[in-house]
Amino acid sequence: MYIDLWSESLEADLHLSHRVRPALVGQTEGFSFAYLKELCVSSMMQWITLSGASSMDEVVLYQASLLREQMRSKTETTAS
Repeated sequence: MYIDLWSESLEADLHLSHRVRPALVGQTEGFSFAYLKELCVSSMMQWITLSGASSMDEVVLYQASLLREQMRSKTETTAS
């Protein structure tokens, strides 16, 4: 629900497509609210940095994979 609300609050060029939203929800399963917020902010910043050369769909899926990897790294470090 947070992803839908966030996407709809953006300018039309930045809206996530309805086909990518379910994939993103699956990719962010287990994310805390803080991680979801980080995903939204980092995706917008990355999209701006790329000057819109990539779609928000591509950017947000990539950012979600980066955050997922960070979560794994922290878990592995903590478990060691």
